[in-house]
Amino acid sequence: MPLRKLRPHQAEAVDAAALLLGGPSTGARTSVVAACGTGKTTVGERVAYRVAPRGRRLLLFPTLDLLVQTALTWHEAGWHNRRQKPLAVCSLSGDEGLLSAGVARATTNATQLALWCSALDQDLTVFATYPSLDVIVDAHTGPHGVTPLAPWDLIVVDEAHRTSGYIGKPWAAVHDDRFVPARRRLYLT
Repeated sequence: MPLRKLRPHQAEAVDAAALLLGGPSTGARTSVVAACGTGKTTVGERVAYRVAPRGRRLLLFPTLDLLVQTALTWHEAGWHNRRQKPLAVCSLSGDEGLLSAGVARATTNATQLALWCSALDQDLTVFATYPSLDVIVDAHTGPHGVTPLAPWDLIVVDEAHRTSGYIGKPWAAVHDDRFVPARRRLYLT
């Protein structure tokens, strides 16, 4: 996969996050806190490359624009060359931005997501919005007799500060393995 050259602060963030998230442990979590425009999207992509180059990756965003922007960044970094094209959980089915980012399909249906993921191998990337998080939670329960989604090897939570606060709010489900199980979580804010 072609790797773009990181700026010094990005390399430092990637090394630190990969060190904390690396290894076989389950439940590892870390945060990268950086100003707007400093390249957190690239940091997240590179950490994923280091800790989950093969496996199940879920990336969450507060907006559709940020989802498409990140999908394009990952596409440019070479993730589109994989056997499995990324999926999206959002309302942009057939969107040109998603298609140009190599995203194969988009849905807001938990049963469809569970069926697609069960048909694919374990090397899978899913881009989703926070408002669609309930679809992912439902897909983990095995909707309508479909095999539930397997745990994620890495969840990248962009704009993570939007998920903080009261644990009962809908977007907070990303922190809880009972709802969205994962081996590792990377919070970007």
